[in-house]
Amino acid sequence: MLFLLRKSYALIYLLITSSEPVSEALLPIYNQLKTLRKCLREVQKAGGVSSERELWPYSMKLSSIDNMRVDGKFMVDEEIPDGQAAVIQLLEDCFELAYQLRCQAEENEKNDADGEKMEKRDERIEMKA
Repeated sequence: MLFLLRKSYALIYLLITSSEPVSEALLPIYNQLKTLRKCLREVQKAGGVSSERELWPYSMKLSSIDNMRVDGKFMVDEEIPDGQAAVIQLLEDCFELAYQLRCQAEENEKNDADGEKMEKRDERIEMKA
């Protein structure tokens, strides 16, 4: 029984030390970024966006959160709260997802423009014939 109890405490201690907590001061930002990442993933699963303009609200939110950093760190009342790495990693994930969606939208717009050119060319050929 004592062995199991010690083993349990060792596992709990290992889990506590391995997880990086986010302080309460950074929790609102952390939660916003988690929600934003979830939304971007859902957009990606749904097939992406048809134009870059549809990413505008996500980009604005990311920029507003990124602008909260001072010298690369989130500051709260002249202090640097714990959990910086977790919040910055989440921010980078969101920027990466937004970039992937933007590239996909650019490709879609390019393909649509190429398709329209081909349709116009076909229409001109039919009119001549």
